[in-house]
Amino acid sequence: LFLERAQAVNPDFKLTDQNAETVAAICVRLDGLPLAIELAAARVRLFSPQEIHSRLDSCLTLLTGGPRDLPTRQQTLRSAIDWSYGLLNKGEQCLFARVGVFVGGATFPAIEAVCNARGDLPMQLPDVLESLLDKNLLKQTEAIEGESRFTMLETIREYALERLEESDEAEEIRRLHAQYYLALAEAAESELKSSSQLVWLNKLEAEHDNIRAVFDWVEKSSELETGLQLAGVLVFFWSTRGYFIEGRQRTERLLSRPEAAGATPGRGKALLAASRLARDQSDQAQAWAYAEESQAIWRELGDKEGVARSLNALSAVLSDRGDTAASLALHEEAFAIFRELGDKSMIVAGTHNLALDLYRKGDYERAKALLEDSLEGFQELGDKEGIALTYINLALIPIRLGDYQRASELAKASLALFHELNEKRRIGRCFGELARIAYGQGQVERAGRLFAASAAVLDSIGARMVQETTAEWGPYLEAIRNQLGEGQFLVVWEKAWGMALEDAIAYALSG
Repeated sequence: LFLERAQAVNPDFKLTDQNAETVAAICVRLDGLPLAIELAAARVRLFSPQEIHSRLDSCLTLLTGGPRDLPTRQQTLRSAIDWSYGLLNKGEQCLFARVGVFVGGATFPAIEAVCNARGDLPMQLPDVLESLLDKNLLKQTEAIEGESRFTMLETIREYALERLEESDEAEEIRRLHAQYYLALAEAAESELKSSSQLVWLNKLEAEHDNIRAVFDWVEKSSELETGLQLAGVLVFFWSTRGYFIEGRQRTERLLSRPEAAGATPGRGKALLAASRLARDQSDQAQAWAYAEESQAIWRELGDKEGVARSLNALSAVLSDRGDTAASLALHEEAFAIFRELGDKSMIVAGTHNLALDLYRKGDYERAKALLEDSLEGFQELGDKEGIALTYINLALIPIRLGDYQRASELAKASLALFHELNEKRRIGRCFGELARIAYGQGQVERAGRLFAASAAVLDSIGARMVQETTAEWGPYLEAIRNQLGEGQFLVVWEKAWGMALEDAIAYALSG
C-alpha cells in the first residue's frame, strides 16, 4: 500500500535495499492503519522515507493533505480521528482522553485507579470501556497471568493525549499515573525475592513503558521524591533484566538535581540503586561513592536496614577490587544487623556473600558449606535468582578442584534458571564458566565458542563488561588462540558471536 501510494505522487519511487527497512518501520509505527500509511506515503514527494520516519514522533501533524475527492473526515488522519471522537458521548470522551496517559496499554485496575480515582465518570467504568472497545478506539489483549490489558494504537493514543493536555486535569492524571506505578513497583520489591519472582519480573517488563513515562514526567515536575523512590525499588528489575545503562542514567539525572540533595529515604535508596547499577557496569569508583553517601544518609536517619544494605554495597565493591579481608569485615557487620532485624532474605543473601569472601580467601571447605546453607535458604524463599547464583558460585569450587563433571552440572542448572529469568548478564557469566569447564576437559573449540557467546551477550547490554571479562579470561583466550591457530580461532569466534541467544543457550546446555 505504501509503495502504491508513493508511486502515485512520485512515479520514480522504488523499494530498495537501502529504504525497505525504513518503509517497513513506518508502517509499524503507524500501526498498519491504511489511511495513515497512505498519508505518509504521499509525503515522498517532499521527504525521503528516512525523513518521514524521523518526523513520525508527531504523526498527526505530518499526515495531512489527503486526496481532495475523499470525504473531509478522511483527508487527514487527524480529521478522521476527530470525526470518530465527535461521535463519543461525554463519558466516553473523558475516559478516552485519560487513557492516553498510558504507554503500551494498561490493566483494568490501573485504568480504574488512574482514570476514575474520583469516581466522576458519568457511566460505569466497565460500560465505558466496552463502548470504546466496540468503537475500535481500544483493543483488548490478554497479558500476564491471564489478566486483560487494554491498548490504543499509537496514532490514536497520540490524539487522546492531545485531548488530555487540552483539559485542566492533565497534571492530576499524570500524578495518579505516577502514584499507581510507584505503588506497583513497591509491591513488586518484596515479591522479587519470593516464589512469585518471575511473575513480578514479567509484570514490571509489561509495564516498563508506563514506568518510563513516569520518569519522563518526574524529570519535568516537582515530584522528585516519587522518582527517587521509584528508582530505588526498580533496581533489582533493572539489574536482572540488563537495563543497566537506562536505569543508571535515569537515577543519576534525578540525583544530580539540586533539590535532591537532602538526606531523605528516597535519596538513600536511589543512591543504593545507582551504586549497584554502576557496579553492574564495572564502574567500581562511582559504585563506592554512591554507596558511601547512602550509608551516611542511613546513619543520619537512624535506619539500620539502610545501613546494612549500604555496608553490603561497599563490601561488594571491595570484593571486586580484591580486598577480601576488608570486604569480609563489612559483610560480617551487615550480616549481624540483618540477623538482629530478622530479615530472612537478607540473612540468606548475607550467608551467600560471606561464602564468596571465604572462597576468595581460599577457604573452599567453609565456602562450600555456607553456599549450601544459602542454597537451602533461597529454595525455602522460592528465590530463583538466588538459587541460580548459588549454583554458579558453587561450580567455582569443583572447577578449582578439577571436578569438571560436577562443575558442569551446576553451571548448566544455573544457566537454565537465568534463561528462565531472562537475566542476560548472568547468562553471559554462565557461558564463561562453561567455557572454562570445556577447556579443562580438553574441548578447546567448544571453549572458544562459549567464550565468544559470553562476550556477545555481555556486549548486548554493555561493552564495558566485555572488556573486564575478556581481561579476566585472557590466559584462557590466549591458550585457545595458540592451540587453534589464529585463523581457526577467528572463525570460531565470529561464528559464535553471530549466534542467536536461544541457539547459544541450547549449545551451552548440550555436550
